[in-house]
Amino acid sequence: MQDATSQLGESPEFTVLRIHYNRKDRRYENWGLHAWGDVSVHTFWEKPLYATGSDGFGLYWDVQVKPKGLLNFIIHKGEIKDCSGLISIGHADFWVISECSTIFTEKPDLDSMPKGNLSFSRAYWVSQKLLAWNMEIEHAQFSMFASKNANLNLSAGGVKGEDLVIQLEEEQGRLPIKVIEKFPHIAHYKALKLPDGLDKKYLVKSQLAIACIDADGIPVDATGIQLPGVLDDLFSYDGPLGPIFTQNSVMLHLWAPTAQSVCVLVYLSPSGGSLLESVQMKEDNGVWSVCGPKSWEGKYYLYEVTVFHASTQHVETCLVNDPYSRGLSANGERSLFVDLDNGSLKPEGWDSLAGEKPQFEAFTDITIYELHIRDFSVGDKSVDPNLRGTYLAFTLPVCAI
Repeated sequence: MQDATSQLGESPEFTVLRIHYNRKDRRYENWGLHAWGDVSVHTFWEKPLYATGSDGFGLYWDVQVKPKGLLNFIIHKGEIKDCSGLISIGHADFWVISECSTIFTEKPDLDSMPKGNLSFSRAYWVSQKLLAWNMEIEHAQFSMFASKNANLNLSAGGVKGEDLVIQLEEEQGRLPIKVIEKFPHIAHYKALKLPDGLDKKYLVKSQLAIACIDADGIPVDATGIQLPGVLDDLFSYDGPLGPIFTQNSVMLHLWAPTAQSVCVLVYLSPSGGSLLESVQMKEDNGVWSVCGPKSWEGKYYLYEVTVFHASTQHVETCLVNDPYSRGLSANGERSLFVDLDNGSLKPEGWDSLAGEKPQFEAFTDITIYELHIRDFSVGDKSVDPNLRGTYLAFTLPVCAI
């Protein structure tokens, strides 16, 4: 610990403000305070303020701030950020708790505070049978909670509102090598095993959380769960995606294993206008599909997706473009049903271009440039002013560039 006055300097023009910081894991090593605003001395990110001292609540920092001034702060360890905010002078003491966005002006009762935060997804579902969580506590019990309608909530008593609670078994030793190779940043996490017989494809569509209680049944921590590992395990797919055109129909395929429902909305116009039709899509192993009429070609569409949204902690219904679109309307407002094999869309001689490509022995012989259409010709005085910055400038046989 180091005296804050030696870090910030002493001045009668400043008032001392104290920020108290609590971590449920009680691990405070290398956590510092980055402060700016109406403070006596601004800190550098690489050299945060040392804590002035510690007490039963945790660490605290004494910061000198101008009367009626504002203090911006971030508590961090290297690039890992925790509590942050803006404080206006009016109280001498403020309290913050790890993973909690509230800045308290009175000392909070830690026993009455939720242990954890479900909006921070600190745990990973890394394979069909394993979860990983950076949680080191002896004689603990771990559970996973699921709610299809996103009714999970966290209080001092733990996680509530679940449709299903699943007891997890702590694995001995490290995570499997294959998991560590895929997620090297969590190599030191605890491995937790799921029981057999679970409907995992149903679970990934739900709001999920994991919680830990100690040997006395007292809640210790809780967090949300990230899904990339298990999604890869369960829903690996190498089939067609996006619109596929046949002689008489248009097939749509969308990979969205966490979605609870998907509809395709078809429009005549690229923006605005009325909805022509809404068709429910069917799911098979995470891929949503529908077969539509050939008359969809040339029209526009969106997907209406119902899915648990981690950023809002609610089940949301969203209108989105097709990530596998072959074409888009202006500004990407809607996807376009476009068949790239349609002869009416091909420039003259398009099909013969493949035979004119130069031969190469390896892909490393290719040089690819990214070029902005406007920047290519907008400043070229040899190009007709009406064509500068347009696609047609590329058609000119001679230009200065």
